Amino acid sequence: MELPLRLPAGLIHLYCVASLVAGDGQRKRPPLDLTGEEDADDGRVPSLVLPVLPRFPGLDRAAIIAVFEHTFRPKKDLIKLRSPEFKASAPDEFRKVVSIKDWGNDVSLWAHCFSNYIAVWCDFFAAKHPLCISGMVLFHRRICDLARAYKWQDCILQMALDHHQMVVDKGDLTVSLSDREIGKALESSYLRPDNVLPAKSTPASPTTRSTRSTAAPNNDTVVCEKFNSSAGCHWRTCHRRHVCSKCGMWQRPFYSKLQSETSELGTRRGRPWYRSNPVAAN
Repeated sequence: MELPLRLPAGLIHLYCVASLVAGDGQRKRPPLDLTGEEDADDGRVPSLVLPVLPRFPGLDRAAIIAVFEHTFRPKKDLIKLRSPEFKASAPDEFRKVVSIKDWGNDVSLWAHCFSNYIAVWCDFFAAKHPLCISGMVLFHRRICDLARAYKWQDCILQMALDHHQMVVDKGDLTVSLSDREIGKALESSYLRPDNVLPAKSTPASPTTRSTRSTAAPNNDTVVCEKFNSSAGCHWRTCHRRHVCSKCGMWQRPFYSKLQSETSELGTRRGRPWYRSNPVAAN
């Protein structure tokens, strides 16, 4: 609305008040343009990295760029390659890593982040360096295996980060497969006896009584195996049948029957049975 010319001061004041009531005096903020910041950030991202980023939602963009530019530092960058939905054993899984304890008490967080590192690395370099993939996978498996036998935070985690850094320093595209393996010198400095995890206690074996009751019922439907052995059955509450397990003769265990037959065989030959058995004679 245009102000009329040559109006008295009072009319001009009333005109301004009416304009404010009608809404002409309200100042509206222009809508925020959020694309400018993203475009500026995209300008700092290498062109070969842009098509890779959508495949890893939630991962730190700077860490992905560091993998591409070979400036990746495992001790500070590897933990940035964790997915938002990952549940770590650390109390606060998304805080900044300031100590070894932030990696958690087991290998799960490291294995998750290193798996993402392999995936990002393969997107950039696997086509021209396929042999490096097997080296990284074998290193991943080796660390997971050692974590079952040795302490994690004080031993295996630090060894994994140190070895990863050594590979990056040598050149992750030019390093040989043998260099990707953990050297004996590095292993000996970490895999010490004081870093071995204590052995887990095995469950106690079932007692003889429970084994017997599970193997056969304690009633007269079965033949007592103890009765037919050389030791005999001395279990006062045994209700199994005390008969020969071969012929079923009452009160005649198979062991005594076998012994009598052996003795009778020795007598028929004109000499006691034990003289023909040097083991029994001794």
